[in-house]
Amino acid sequence: MDMLTKDLNSYSGLEPIDLSRKIFEKGLAEILGRDKANDLISEFSLGKFKKMPKELEHTIMFTDLKFDWNTNTKSYISDTLIGVGTISKEYINKIVPGNIEIIKKRSGDIINIYLELADNVWYYFSYTRGVMQVVSSNEEFNTVIKTLKPDQRKLDTDKGQKPYSYYPAAPSVKNKFLKRMRALKENEVINDTEETNDENKKEEGQ
Repeated sequence: MDMLTKDLNSYSGLEPIDLSRKIFEKGLAEILGRDKANDLISEFSLGKFKKMPKELEHTIMFTDLKFDWNTNTKSYISDTLIGVGTISKEYINKIVPGNIEIIKKRSGDIINIYLELADNVWYYFSYTRGVMQVVSSNEEFNTVIKTLKPDQRKLDTDKGQKPYSYYPAAPSVKNKFLKRMRALKENEVINDTEETNDENKKEEGQ
């Protein structure tokens, strides 16, 4: 995720998250407790960022998400601007165009994430059943994922959380996801979420 962090920090055109909003303060208080949240908000207002609280250390933490339930796809969809709050131990606090979809299935939920940092600069993630498949316009990022050894693909998680592994995805999977998102905006019914996931598996021979 270091390359995504670097790309996010390198594009000055991305708007910052509004850290003064009441809903942001409320969310921090729910995660950290009121006192720690107030201390962190004070740091934000002064532009001084000390060590990140352990509670905020995640692979990626989003803010400013608004999900709508789509009855045709049986999924929650956020298709406006996405707030990227933190990545690992680094504050990002940037607003990024993109799409997030959470598909509810008995066999296991599917999460699709598309982030578009600039024209022709994007990252796509698709997670289901312990497997995270990724592809990007950043070929260096793709090469790193493709050349990982089997024991390097597994990401250790905190106690109580399920570990998962990284695998490369085909660019066509990202294109198909975006095509489906555009069609849904135009009120066309497209429900090929299982087919998209199967295409990923065929690409990697899983």
